[in-house]
Order: sequence, then C-alpha cells, then structure tokens
Amino acid sequence: MTAPLTSVTGDSGSNGVGLLFNTELQWIFRKLNESDFGIDAQIEPVLGGHPSGRVMAVQIKAGPSWFAEVTPAKDGWVFRENTLRLRDYWLNYADPVLLVLYKPATHIAYWQHITTDTAVVTGKGFKVEVPASQRVDASSYRALAKLARQAPPDGLTELLRDLPAGCGNWLLACDETDPALARSLANTLVDGRGDPERVVTAVTDGWGQEQQQAAWLAVGEYAIAYGATRTGGDCFLAADRAGDGQPGSGRLRAFAGAMLAGTDPDRARDLLTDCMSVTDSRLLAAVGLAALDHGANLGPIPVPAEVLDDPEGAAREPTVQRFLADQRMRVGDWEAAITYHEQALARASNSPSQQVALADALLKRASSTSATLAGSDYRRAAGLAETARAELRRWRGDSVPAAHLLMQIKIMAADEASAFRVALAQPDGEATAEEAASPQLALGAARIAYGHGDIARGDTFAAVVDASGDPVWRTNLAANRANAVGASLADREAAWREVLAVDQYLGRRVAACAQLAGLGCWPLTALDDINDADLLSPGIHDVLHAYALTASGDEAAAMVLLRRLRDSSLPAAEEYAQRLEALGRVDDAVQACEDASNRFGYARLELLALDVLTRAGRNAEFLTKATELLGRSDLPYRLRHAIRAKMIDEYTGRHEWARCERLAQDGLQEITNLQSDLNLGRADALMAPLSAVDDLAELHRRYAWMIIINQFNQGQYHRAYQTLDELHPDAQSAVEVTTWFDLYQLQDWTADRAEAALQLAERPGQPIDLVRRILFTLRRSMPTGDDPALEDVRERLEQAWQARADQREPPLVPISADQYAALMHANSARTAPALQGVWQGTAPVGAISAATGRPYLLSLAQQAAGFLPAVDADTEVYRREVEAATVALGNPVVVETTALFVAAGVLNRWSLIAPEFSNLLIAAPALYDILLSQVHARALAQDAVTISLAPDEDLPHVEPLADDIRRQVLALCRAVGDAVQSCRAISTSTSANVDEGNPLGAAGPWWTGVAVAAARTLPLYSDDVVVRARARAQGVPAFGTLALLEALAKAHRLERSKTNDVLSSLFEHSVVDLPHASALVTAAHEQAPLAETVLLTLARPATWTALDDQGTGLVITLANHPEIQADPRNLASLVYACASGWAAAFSPPEVVIAKLLTVILVYGAGVTADAARTVVPAAQKIASAYEADFMPHLQTFLLGVLTDPTDQFHMTTGDATQTVRDALSDYE
Repeated sequence: MTAPLTSVTGDSGSNGVGLLFNTELQWIFRKLNESDFGIDAQIEPVLGGHPSGRVMAVQIKAGPSWFAEVTPAKDGWVFRENTLRLRDYWLNYADPVLLVLYKPATHIAYWQHITTDTAVVTGKGFKVEVPASQRVDASSYRALAKLARQAPPDGLTELLRDLPAGCGNWLLACDETDPALARSLANTLVDGRGDPERVVTAVTDGWGQEQQQAAWLAVGEYAIAYGATRTGGDCFLAADRAGDGQPGSGRLRAFAGAMLAGTDPDRARDLLTDCMSVTDSRLLAAVGLAALDHGANLGPIPVPAEVLDDPEGAAREPTVQRFLADQRMRVGDWEAAITYHEQALARASNSPSQQVALADALLKRASSTSATLAGSDYRRAAGLAETARAELRRWRGDSVPAAHLLMQIKIMAADEASAFRVALAQPDGEATAEEAASPQLALGAARIAYGHGDIARGDTFAAVVDASGDPVWRTNLAANRANAVGASLADREAAWREVLAVDQYLGRRVAACAQLAGLGCWPLTALDDINDADLLSPGIHDVLHAYALTASGDEAAAMVLLRRLRDSSLPAAEEYAQRLEALGRVDDAVQACEDASNRFGYARLELLALDVLTRAGRNAEFLTKATELLGRSDLPYRLRHAIRAKMIDEYTGRHEWARCERLAQDGLQEITNLQSDLNLGRADALMAPLSAVDDLAELHRRYAWMIIINQFNQGQYHRAYQTLDELHPDAQSAVEVTTWFDLYQLQDWTADRAEAALQLAERPGQPIDLVRRILFTLRRSMPTGDDPALEDVRERLEQAWQARADQREPPLVPISADQYAALMHANSARTAPALQGVWQGTAPVGAISAATGRPYLLSLAQQAAGFLPAVDADTEVYRREVEAATVALGNPVVVETTALFVAAGVLNRWSLIAPEFSNLLIAAPALYDILLSQVHARALAQDAVTISLAPDEDLPHVEPLADDIRRQVLALCRAVGDAVQSCRAISTSTSANVDEGNPLGAAGPWWTGVAVAAARTLPLYSDDVVVRARARAQGVPAFGTLALLEALAKAHRLERSKTNDVLSSLFEHSVVDLPHASALVTAAHEQAPLAETVLLTLARPATWTALDDQGTGLVITLANHPEIQADPRNLASLVYACASGWAAAFSPPEVVIAKLLTVILVYGAGVTADAARTVVPAAQKIASAYEADFMPHLQTFLLGVLTDPTDQFHMTTGDATQTVRDALSDYE
C-alpha cells in the first residue's frame, strides 16, 4: 500500500528537524512512533552537558506549501488553521509546544513557541507567525534553553486566557478549594462558547445550594459576558443562596435585578426594591429602579437622591459611575461624562464595555466645541477601542461594537483607508470572520466605498448587509447606495424617509435627517422631536436648516446661519468652508478650514484646505501649506502620508523627480520608525496602531517604489536598481512591474530573475501588452546554456508564450521570399530620403532612427547612417564652437545623446569631460531612449541577424550578426548608459520638433536637447552638426566634443598631443567632417585612401563645401596616392566617393562630375583609354541618379586643359583632340 505524500513529507521533516536538534544544538530528539494529535516529537535540552529532564513538544510542518504565506513585515511565514481544535490542544498540553516549519531543500527549520499570544484567534480558526530569525541552530540556543527552564503550564492558566476576565477570576477562586472542579468547569466553558446559554444551563443543571458560590459566580459572569443576561441573573441569585447570607449578598441580588430588568422587569423591581434596605446594595438598587421608572424615554434619567446624598459611596461603585456618565452623555456634557467613565474604568479596568463607553465619549468630545486636544482624544479613543476589541476577540465575545467604534474613530481622524480595513476580512483586512459577517461593519465599509464612488466594492459589502435580512441595516444601505449612484431626488428622499420609519437608533436618525435636509426637505418632524427632547448637540438643528436652505437655493440665508454657528459647531464650520469654496471665495474657504481645524482639532479640515487650493490651481500655496502640515508631529500617521502623497502627486505633475524622491525617502524613514515602534511595543493606537501592521507594510512598499520610480525617472538606473535590490518591494501596479522589468533588463538574466519576471507576467490582472512584452523580451534575452534551472524556466516561458499566442494573437501567415524582398524594397524606399538628407547635411542623424523605428542611441551604435557628422567642416563655425565650449566650462550645460556617444562610447573620455561642467542636464525623452537602446542592445546578443538586399537582386540575404559587432554595439550602449548616470533628467515633450519646416527632421529625442537648452538659456553639447545648427538658429550656443577638447587644451587641461589620438578615433568610428583638409590627407596617408572612413568623408557634400578651393588639390593628392598608383582599378572607388560628394555639393551635376574626372585623368591617372574605362563607369553610376550626361562636358574640359598654354601640357588642338578621342573611344 502506498503511503500518502503528506506522510512521506512528514517523515522527512521529522528526520531533518531531528538531525538539526542533534547536530546544531546537541539536544536529544525523540520521534513519537505514533504521532499524537498535533505533536510529532519531543526534545530534551542538554544543559551544562547533562540531560535537563525538561521536555518540549514539537509539531513539524515540512515542505514548501507551509512557506506560501509571508508575514506582512516580510520577516517570516504564517501558519493557519481553520478551526481552534489544534490551538486548544496545544495550549492545554502538559509541556511547552514548538511549531517548527522545515525546508527539506535547504535543510533549514524555523520555530515558534505556542502561547495565547502567538496562536492568534482569527475567528473560527487561528494563525501563528513563525519568524525567519528563529532558526533551529546554535543562534536559538539561549532562547530555547530559557523556554525549557520555565515551569510547565498548569492547564488552568492557559484555559483562562480564552475566558472572560470576570469568569476567570471566580474560577481561580474556585481552584483554591476544588482544583478539579475549576479545570473541568473551565474546559466545559471554553468548549461551549459557541452557545453560552445552553452550556451554562447544562453545567448548572443539578447544582444545588451545596455548590460553592465561586462556581455559580463564574458561570454567571460567563453568561453575562456573552449576553445571556437572564441566565446570568439567575446564577447570581443562586450564588447569593449558596453564600447563605455572607457579606455582599445584597449586591448579588442587586446585580441580578439589573440583569433581569430587560427580560423580567417585575421580578427585577421586586429584587431591587428589596435591596434598597441593604446598605451595601442601596446605590445599585437606586439606579436600577430609576432606570425602570424612566422606561423608554429618550431624555436623561434623573439621578436618584441616594446617589446625590452619598457621593463617596457612588465614587466607589463602577456601575453607578457608568450610570452617571450615561446621563451626561445624553445631554452632551462630554467633559463630565468622560470624568465619570474614567472613574468607572479605574474600578473595572478589564471591562471591554467600559472601555468602549469611554472611547465613545472621547470621540464625542473630539468633535465638539471643547475639543482643544482632539488629536489626543482620537488617539486615546482608538487605543481603548482596539484594546476592547482584542479582549473580546480573546474569548470570542461580541467584538463588533468595539470594531464599529474603531471604524468611526478612524474616519473622524481622516484615516478612511484604515477604517475600511476594520471591516475587511483577514488576511486582507483586520476583521475576524464574525466581524466581517456583521451588517453593522459591512454598512460602514459600504458607505466608505460609496463615498469614494467605488460602487462595485461597496456592493460586495452590501451583500453582507442583505444577507442579514435586518430591515434597519438594509434600509440604511439602500439610502446610502441611492446617494452613491445618483438616484433621483424623489428616490433619495423616499429612501431616507424609510430609514426614519424603521430605525430608532438616535445617531442614524439624525444622519437620515441630515441627508433629507441636504435634499431641501424642511421642516423635519423627526428632527424636531429629537431636538425637543434635548438630544441634539448644540447648533446641529440650525446646521441642518442651513443644508436645507442651500439645497432650496437660499444661499444667503444659509450663510447667515452657518456664520453664526461656525465657532461652536464642527459640522457648521465644515459646511461653511465648503460653501465658501462653491462661491469661489478660495482664500476665505482656506481660512475657514484653518480656523476650524485650530478650534476643533478635526484632521479632515486640513485635507479639505489642501483640496480647496488644489482645485483652485493654487499649487504653490498648496505645497507651502502641505509642507507646514508635515512639520507637525501630532498628525495621525495616515493623515501625514495622505498629505505627503498629495505633494508627491503635485511634484510628479511638474516632473520634479528629485523632490518626489526626497519626499518618498522621508516617508519610508517614517514608516520604518513606526514599524520599529510597533516591534518594540511602543505603539500609539492612532499614530501607529497595532492593527496598522499591514497598512505600514503596504506604505513601506509604496514608498519604496516611489523612490525607485523617481530614481528611474531621473535616469539614475544604477541607483534605482540598487534600491530595488536592497528593499525588494513587491511589484503590483503596471507601472511598478514595468519599472521592475526595465531595471532587470539592464542586468544579466539569471534563473531566479527570469523566474520572478515570468511570475509577474503570469500574475492575474496585468495589462496584456505588458505581459506580451515581458514574455517576448525574455524569449529573446535569456541566455543559452546547460543550466538546468534556466532550462526549466525557458520551458515554462515557452509554454506561457504559446498559451498567450493561442489566446490573443491571430496565426502568423508565412510569406514568400518575393514578398519579403518587396517589404525590404518598401523599407529601403522609406529610409532613403532620410539617409540622403543626413548625407547632404539637411537632416539630423536621428532622422534615420525615425525612419527605421529603431531607438536613437541604438541606431548610432549600429551606424545606421553609415557615419556621424560630429564636426562642422566650416572652420569659422568650428572656431565659434570652440569659443562656446570655452565659455561653458565650469557652468551648466545641456547634453544631447550624440555627445554622450562620442565622448563616452567612441573616445572613452567621459570621466575627463563630465567634471568640467557644474551640472549636466539631459532631456528626459533622450534619457529614456538610452535605456531602451541598452535593452535592445542586450537582445542583439541573442538573436540579431543582418538582412541585406542588393540593388540588382530580388532575394534577401540573411546572416547572423558578427560577434565583434554584437560586442561593439553592446559596449557602446553600455558606455553611454553609464555616462548618463551623471546627468540630471529634465522633462520636455518627446514630440518636440524644433525644425518643423523640414519633413526629414521628424520629432524625436535628438531635438529635445535644443528645447531644454532654449528654455533654460544654456549651451548645448551635441555631436550632430545639424542639431547644433538648429540650436544656433534659436540663439543657443552649441559645441561638439572636438571643439570641447580643443577648448580644454587651450585652457591647459588637456595635452595637445592627445588631439591626434582623438582624430584617429573619430575617423575609426566614421565621425566625419573634420575642420582641416590636412587632417583628411593625413588620415588618407595613415589609413589608405580606400579606408571606409576616408571614402565616407569624401562622399559627404559638406567636406567639399568646407574645403572650397582646396578641394581640387585634395583630389589630386589622393589620386596620386601610392595605393592608387599601384593598382589603378582602386581608382573607381575613389571616383565614386568624390563624385557623390561633388554632385551633392555643387551644381549642375553633369558639369561638376565632368570637372572631377578631368582633374583625376589629367593630373592623376592619365588621359588614356585604360584610365577612362576605370573612372567613367563609376562616375556614370552617380550621374544616373541625377539623369545627367557629363560626357560632352568632359570632352570640352579635357581639350581645354590639354591645350591651355599656361598649363604643363601645351598640346596643339589636333593632338589634344586625338588624345581625348582615343581615351573616350569606348563612350562615343
């Protein structure tokens, strides 16, 4: 029979963990032959070289599935169970229990001690966080040894952690006389928490007067804590009988009477009346009878004379203090209510209901006229609500009221994101299963979602409300949804009036009246009734009247009312500010927000003021005010980060990436500090609440990405990658995933990186274009080899690609060689004008990039144009550029891509050049092009080929790209990418085209540097003569690398002897149009006249226009070069290049070509038939492009030179005619 896989994993886990305890700690490990439920083994520590006799139990979970859920802080893993059975078993185990997670692949194990604090109840189940720092090795020796030395749990103590505090106290008293009864009763009560009333009835059935009083009181407290007040009252009466007249029996009867008041008022009155004659219960009985007498009246209950006459006795009774506080709450006397609540809590410190009551009073005061320290009230209220919620969760009490109050506090503290999480189920939110199923919390979450226009998300919570079937919650939900979806006025009015018809809760009735007033409904009978009963806070009635006046169109009357109330009512102050904004009085609205914020301490008014400024377009004032607010230390953490996020959005719109990065760095540091405070137990319930762990982790992730993206936007790719590698934030949004992928594309793809990229691509919800880009790039860029890990990723990548192609893309239709050739012809026709424009000096080199669709830098590295016109051949222009470079030294300068290409890629002198300027600016589009070019260059290393099509052929030739070319292109792009890290990105439009009159000067990153330089009145550093010419036309000084190096030489910062090395490197990389004819001659002698760089230069029209009268001498020199003389056939290449340049530079072409051939034949090759057969066909190829016939002119020019009496030939006309006829006989 085959063992199940989990059994096999379990065996390997036990063996592996046992080996770790044996070898790492030298402790004794005993595997249980038949595993206990929840226990796999025991360990006995060896302390001081001897077995300690202490035993710890171990539960082992082995395999990758147990490491699937990472803790929010990314510092461990979460173990979950869907029931509490295992938790109860572990907590009641006789020995300490360790949960161990084991990774067989790495032979590493991690442990956690199981306690009520580490085994956290999550509703019907529980979770345990296992820290990555607690490894089963020598580093844990001290912690585990200390744990082993602790006294074993006594069982009862652990059980009491799952029971209400009052119940637990009486069980401890019972334990003093009957330990067995205490433990048995505790076990029963823990197991019966699902139906407390039933279990109490079952436990007490058969108990008589002989049962000890402590046991009756334990089950009575238990029943009352779970809401079974009648059963609890009966238990208190039984306890009174069991006490047989002991001191305090009157108090027990009084408590019983109070518990029975709601279900059996007659019996309660009898008990309370009887207690009035007992000294120790008189005050309790008096307040109980007062409540019975008051009945269902809404107003405050008159304070009994007994209480007024005995203030000292009343101060000792927490129940009486709570009664007094409740009456002051009913009349809005928050100060007095808080005082009474605090005295009650001091005497009942473990009471969750009292904690909630005090938190509610603090929240009310924080919204009132007396809230001079509202921030402190919010923080304290949040802390009390969280404590109450945690206490109620501990023993599975009704934690919904505490959670709902916590939600309200967070909303009032302008932290709606945290408020929303209160209702969101774990692990995404904070709510337990019971809380998430609460219609009250779901309604609160739906209102938040609807308020933000997120109807779909609100409807998910609406489903919870509908499932409850409660008409109160359902009508409230329907009314809120009607507002959210923009229902008609009549439908909204009907919905809110329905709320008034079914909901008797005071707060919601007032809210419904406010909504109706906002619809223009006035008067409102329900509101008048509440006001007549003195149950409205001061000014609320008039504020709602102002709402109705505004909705009815009587703005003036509404403003009069609001002005009268703005100093005494927070709602009035907020409405007044909003009305001022609506009237266009922005300054007054902001001032009203600030005044009200100072008066009431209401955090949302700060955000309202910022929103007013933003909507008014007053961005500078917005930033000033936001900066001031961030300087305040008392703001709740969510408000601080909301303000910082608004500032980052503003600076992002301005493309001020450095400011965005600084703000994000500050935010990250603040979050890190808050996380540290939480870990050290220094949590502030509002500034850094315990429930904010997940929120802080998410903010940490967001700030990390803000930093990375803004470093990326500044072109600081190396820094961005270092930050990504250091912080490892999870990429979630499309922008984050794109940035992650772009940064990793600049690195070498390892198996781990490729695996991570593949997982991102397969994550649900990613944009299809992004997924295709990731998959496509990985297929092109992943290295080949025999690495099994890479092979595995490559196989799954191919599967993902095929799946995507099958689902998303139409099938590829094969094309024939003829069709491919047609496409290449079409592409050639498209790029030919751009190439001709570059050659003629009328278009920038970027025109080739635009025509071919390649990234700009990549086209430079691949020499798509065949050359780079980096230096102006006009010596006067060059002189002015040297002057411009001289002036620019030590000052800011705008850098264009070609300058980086020449200085960093070609000459490798960027480290020398960059420090010569105080600041190097580059247009952002150019910077992004550099990144894109690096990515494409890396792809060339995998699958690039060259495709060529000869003019006289119809089929393309496809050959792999040579390795040396691959390496060169990649090295050039990498060098430019490294160099640009020292530049600061400046935002400008990618579509900027400063030469719109020239169709070849298409918009692109090559022009953006001109736009930045012109806007900032800075010089431009570019190695494209056309770009520099356009810059000068716009009044921008411009220079290239050669001019800069000459300026440095003149300033004695560069040895002039290095200039020759520079010239040689420029020629080697086809950087042409040097400003000295002698330099071209020197290059011809050094590299041979047929060197590609020399021929390219000769073919350039700018070479000849700059040489002017020196051009003929240069042709004669080259024609007589030893290499040409040694093999006259080489003359054809020289003629072809020179004819190209002359025909483009001068006109008409038939004349200039004839003159060129005359010079070459007469002063170089000779006027012979052999020479003519070499040069004429080459010239004819150029002439045919112009449809020019140069032969008649050639004959005329040859005759003229040969018969010129001033020249060296002095031939007669007859001889000259015969010589020319013989030489050109093949072309007559």
